[in-house]
Amino acid sequence: MIFRRLLILLSVLGISSTFMPWLHYPKPNITVYGYLSDGIVTGFLFFLIFIFSVYNFKKIRLNYIGSGLVAIIGLWMGVEAYKKIIEIEAEKLNFSSDNPIISLSTAGFNQGIGIYVMGLAGICIFTTIVIGLLFQFFNSDVTPKLEINTNIKRKELITLISSFGLIAICTHFFVFGKIQSRPDDDELKKSISESIAQMGKAILNENYDEFIKFNHPIMIQTYGGKQRTKDLLSATLTELKKSGYKVKSAELNQVYDVKYKQNSIQAIINQVLTLDSMSIDRTQIQKMIAISDNNGKSWSFINIDGKTKEEITALFPLINPDLKF
Repeated sequence: MIFRRLLILLSVLGISSTFMPWLHYPKPNITVYGYLSDGIVTGFLFFLIFIFSVYNFKKIRLNYIGSGLVAIIGLWMGVEAYKKIIEIEAEKLNFSSDNPIISLSTAGFNQGIGIYVMGLAGICIFTTIVIGLLFQFFNSDVTPKLEINTNIKRKELITLISSFGLIAICTHFFVFGKIQSRPDDDELKKSISESIAQMGKAILNENYDEFIKFNHPIMIQTYGGKQRTKDLLSATLTELKKSGYKVKSAELNQVYDVKYKQNSIQAIINQVLTLDSMSIDRTQIQKMIAISDNNGKSWSFINIDGKTKEEITALFPLINPDLKF
């Protein structure tokens, strides 16, 4: 009975994921719900699982063929959710549209909770059925009257709790990644400083492709795509030259607040941009957010000069809300 009750609850949870947010676009403030895309298909499949679970609720034993098909569907939906999350994460970091309208309207898009709920419900349905069928197989000699035996129910419950605990741990590592040792302050500053120096060198050499590598992908989207970013940078440097200035160097001035979340590091920093005009240096201090998703090995930057925290967090949902700026 425990397995059947749980299947009903999980199928309802899966159906509910269809009505949850799957994607959010902060710029136009648009939320795409599951039923507006592939969620309509997964919602239908979860509904079929619900019908199957209700139909078999009072049956003495689970049907091996029917249960096996439901388990396969649950596993398939879990795998599809995993693939969707991976694809969205990859697209966020490799968004390459040079259509400024598309880039601006999709800047900062992120996946909603619905995809995670769909995947979790699917995997838990698969696990529940597999465990249920194994219990049924190894207790095939138990008569219907003994099926309500307290010891059997306790074993079922313990096994299910253990299995779901393992699923929760695996999900945690999938979402947040493996925790690595954090770099110390000196190592952190050195790593950021090297990235800023390379970014400054790219500007000096007018190597726009190299410069873009140090801009966070969402930042590039807000400019309207890679080509649009190159055009804006070229126009800015041209105007500087007309005014008698050229970029001499960029270097780290100070690291203020640093926040860690698993292997993701975010820091508020000041960059000093040195401009050369007739052998006279002029400096500009720019406030930026430095972001690393590989524990400080490489960095990308978001310029936040003249912008409030509300404006930045609305456009960049990945920003740690605890950052002080």
